[in-house]
Amino acid sequence: GVLVDNKKLTHDAFLDNGCGFLRPKQRAYPRRYHPELAARIVGDLEASAGDVVVLKLVNRARGAGVVVCPVAALDGVLKRLLQPPVGRAMQEWLEKHAPSALKEDRSREVLAEQALHYWSNESPVFVAEEPRRSIPVPLPARTDNGETNDLAADGETGAQVYDGTRRVAYAL
Repeated sequence: GVLVDNKKLTHDAFLDNGCGFLRPKQRAYPRRYHPELAARIVGDLEASAGDVVVLKLVNRARGAGVVVCPVAALDGVLKRLLQPPVGRAMQEWLEKHAPSALKEDRSREVLAEQALHYWSNESPVFVAEEPRRSIPVPLPARTDNGETNDLAADGETGAQVYDGTRRVAYAL
């Protein structure tokens, strides 16, 4: 339930149980923009100018609310995600977008789609984390009769690999 549905609680459970080495460095922040927020994230994650950080809503799945952002663009992206239009500006935004809401393809401009997730999210926090690459695992090759050929698992060139994108099964 709640533990696996909330990225911050899951991260904290890993840390509390001595498994922090399995998780990327992560920090939680209030879902409000302020001018020092980008610098704070960069400092907390020990990122440098050429790096990227990963922003995530804590209670979303399947990529909703996930933004991979270059450090150089972080302040502008945070402004876009964390400052929804308010008052008359929101009314105008709704009037402009409501007629085509069901027809519009927001996938062409990823940040616009992600901004909608941030604007409508009920959680008061989001997380920023360092990017981590998963380690592809070689898969055993199958012979014509369906049997496993373990040679491919030993790193033979051309072997298929499984990329688990750092998914970890964790039992609490």
